[in-house]
This record gives sequence, C-alpha cells and structure tokens, in this order.
Amino acid sequence: MKRFLIVSIFLGVFALNISAQQKELLAVMIFKNNSNTSPYTTRYYPEELCGLITTEFYNVNKFKMIERTRINTVINEQRFQETNMSNRQIKTVGQILGVRKIIIGECFFRGGTFSANVRMVDAQTGAIDISVSCTVNDKIDMGYFVINLKEDEMLNYLAEYIVESIMERYR
Repeated sequence: MKRFLIVSIFLGVFALNISAQQKELLAVMIFKNNSNTSPYTTRYYPEELCGLITTEFYNVNKFKMIERTRINTVINEQRFQETNMSNRQIKTVGQILGVRKIIIGECFFRGGTFSANVRMVDAQTGAIDISVSCTVNDKIDMGYFVINLKEDEMLNYLAEYIVESIMERYR
C-alpha cells in the first residue's frame, strides 16, 4: 500500500511538471503601419515594435515564440501579404506554423505619439480572443517632473504595455 501511494504521488508530481512545461506556441505578425506622415510611413517602427513584443512575450515565460524568419518563410511561400491577412489566411498560417495563438494589429506613429491596436487571435478558428488598444506619448508626467521619452523608449513602453494588457486578460 505504501509503495502504491509513493508511486501515485511520484506519477502525479511528474504529470504536473510535464504539463507545466508545455507552453502554447505564439506567433507575432508584423503590424500594419497606419501612419500617414513622413518619416513614419517609411521607417521600420512596426517591425521594431513586433520584435519588442515578441521579446516581452518570451520573457513572460508562458509561450514558446515562433522565430521571425520562420514566419516570413511561411508568409512568402503562401504569397500572403502579412499586414493584410484574412481570417482564412491567418488560420492557414497558424496551421502551417503549428501555433495556437497569433498576435496581429495596426500601429500609428505621429510626432510624440505611438499607438497600437492589437489582437490575440485563435489560429484554429480565426476568432479574436483579446483586443487591446494603447497609446504612449513622448512625455510622461511623474507628478513633480515630466520625463521626455525618445522613440526607442516609446516603443519599449508600448510593447510592455501591450503584453501586460494582454496577459491580464489572458489569465
């Protein structure tokens, strides 16, 4: 009886450990750039933002992230336009990559404001699981003083805020 109990406990702990190590696969697509003023229409802000978001999701340690080059290969092979994908195309990419969730969105950059509308989409159904909108300005009021942010700092704050907002709703 003791032996059975010890083996049962061991197997239970082992099973919990294995399930805790399994993480969902997540792909972050390049966002559509809805900026309409130069230089924001030609700069690589959407790619930078998506790279930062990928890193933030990786650091959350809840997801396995799909590498950007693998996503680009699938997009190119399917002849899809990454920033304007239909639900059917999202499902196709999800199936090929083997991901359960895909992050898509649009971003907007103008002067001292960076904004993004981001969605976590179920890759099997194409349904939106979570939708988040956020904006970061180049000035943060800290009460006694104002911090002026550079563009790279604004992108970092935006990526952090997006991931935090999604993770709050994801749990």
